[in-house]
Amino acid sequence: MTPSHASGVRLDELVRLAVDLINIPSPLYEEGEVASYVGSWLERAGLDVEYQYVSRGRPNVVAWLKGRRDEVRVMMVGHLDTFHVEGEEVRARVEGGCIHGRGSVDMKGAIAAMMLAFSDAARRQPEGTAVLGLVVDEEGKGRGSELLAKSIRAEKAIVGEPTGLSVSPAQSGLLELEIVVRGVRSHVTLPERGASAYEELLKVLELVRLLPPLRERGPLPLMEPTAVVSLVKCGEDPWSTPRECRARVVMSLLPWHDPDALFDEVGRASAQLLSSGCELLVSMVDDDMGFWLADWRDRFSSLLEAVREVVGRVSVSYMRSWCDANNLYHKGGIPTVVFGPGDLGLAHSDSERISVEELLLAARVYREVLARELGA
Repeated sequence: MTPSHASGVRLDELVRLAVDLINIPSPLYEEGEVASYVGSWLERAGLDVEYQYVSRGRPNVVAWLKGRRDEVRVMMVGHLDTFHVEGEEVRARVEGGCIHGRGSVDMKGAIAAMMLAFSDAARRQPEGTAVLGLVVDEEGKGRGSELLAKSIRAEKAIVGEPTGLSVSPAQSGLLELEIVVRGVRSHVTLPERGASAYEELLKVLELVRLLPPLRERGPLPLMEPTAVVSLVKCGEDPWSTPRECRARVVMSLLPWHDPDALFDEVGRASAQLLSSGCELLVSMVDDDMGFWLADWRDRFSSLLEAVREVVGRVSVSYMRSWCDANNLYHKGGIPTVVFGPGDLGLAHSDSERISVEELLLAARVYREVLARELGA
């Protein structure tokens, strides 16, 4: 299998497959139909397919491209489940050079590109072995990629989440908190007689934003922590100051920051801010360590060469959202980068779409990676 810039991936076939995948609704917990479709498609393409069940009716689809050597040189990974909007009609349309529809960028477009790259490679006689892992539950707790990571040993993995065709060798950590402040209620015209839970909560939120780990910056573009208040519930009556306020805070952390240590610091520092008679409860909803693959340029030279040849230049980015790469790295010990077509900012949006041109470039890159990794 000689690396070649000439693409074995046809644009019409790529668009048709992506549209077919989008038109099979697969919200979280309902991935069974699309899993059956991709499994049958990959079997017809000549790959060995197995199903790993996370729960009843919810299988990972694992397709093996087996060469003369058993070691898995590279595993490519995508997730079959999509973000769900109640009552939304899930239909794809091709318009303005883009494929529109739920799951187009997150991430059925990339899955179609990977499937066609593997199909093309299966027509040859590779020396090495590769795996395509299409998992469930990414929009949930990541149980699909956790199962995949624990069951397959691979030298490296590429996750196809949208990065705009840049290579992401690092992923942010996560700390999600619920902060509850109980104050002292008073009449709204006499606020000095009490302690508004809302005003006390604002003190805590300002402290969180000023903590040293949230002011640090990393070496990659946009490699900076964030703290976003995603939900606030406050007040009982318009004519009294709030007795209780609850806030949900989602923090994106630099890969080397320990979520547990930051959680302890938030609770310790916040308690010292509150007025007399107020109470504070800080609880952890979710947490994950990020990762930073220091030697990614050496490990993923085949990807860098393919991107340089197909796209023309290599750009590097920072994955600011949790994705299956975290489980592959931490729970499988697999060196992992994220590389895929599309704009992450369009995921979960009402205008989700992916550029057809970018999708084709991604398919060509995946194909070239397989050619370089697996050999003739």
